[in-house]
Amino acid sequence: MATGYLLASMLAGPVSGWGGRAGPGGSRARNLSRCWHRRGNGASLTRLADAQHAFVLGPAPNWPLRVTALNLKEASHLHAEAFAAGELKHGVIALIEEGMPVVIFGAGGAPLLANAAAEVKSRGAYVIGIDHRPSEFFDEFLPTLGHDDVALGSVLEVVPGQLLAYQLAVMRDINPDRPRNLAKCVTVR
Repeated sequence: MATGYLLASMLAGPVSGWGGRAGPGGSRARNLSRCWHRRGNGASLTRLADAQHAFVLGPAPNWPLRVTALNLKEASHLHAEAFAAGELKHGVIALIEEGMPVVIFGAGGAPLLANAAAEVKSRGAYVIGIDHRPSEFFDEFLPTLGHDDVALGSVLEVVPGQLLAYQLAVMRDINPDRPRNLAKCVTVR
């Protein structure tokens, strides 16, 4: 997980944003890191730590959605499923309960994603937004670096999901480097 964060930090480069000027030696990645550590993400972690299930929603097809759900399952033993926001009305929405955590990527700018966030929030979900800008539908906002390049942007979006899974594992007193029932190496005979 740390490798992904370092890669994102290197690729982002010095750009102004995240609370001010980049200045000499400053970068969006460094400011993002400060923001994550300063905020502590306490509310979202507490909600996730107490939950049995969670959903991860975002645009389709979206690699960070699947990786975030997988990281939450493997590192913190939370049952998490990833769905495209467009699939919300095809049964997924029936499973939303009061207080259920829903991690949603990119709802700060895309109308379809903002609508999905509004739909799950209106049914009582606790919406954790991962985006480069906040939304009125987020109960908790976790910033991402964001990037105009779609491929690079997808890589950078994985980082907040990894950090969330890591912090949740630590909060649940689970060693994220030793996932239960998973082998680091598989041999086939």
